[in-house]
Amino acid sequence: MFFGPFVILYAIAFLLILVFVFVIEINLIHHAFQMIGLSPEAAFLGVLASLAGSYINIPIKRIDGGVRHEADTVHFFGVRYRMP
Repeated sequence: MFFGPFVILYAIAFLLILVFVFVIEINLIHHAFQMIGLSPEAAFLGVLASLAGSYINIPIKRIDGGVRHEADTVHFFGVRYRMP
């Protein structure tokens, strides 16, 4: 349980830990891109292209799903549940 006077201390500690982990992660990523011989600009463009490309989904193959069944519902204590 978090008590009122300590919430600010917990928030400050969490933010300091978050910044520390973020700095370590950025240094590791920088070192990894240097190991494979990419300049910082090329690495930034690669990360940006990866983020932009993650919004595009290109289907490779279509798989037949079989016969569709109507969704069965179960009433339990006034709550309706769909059967998987």
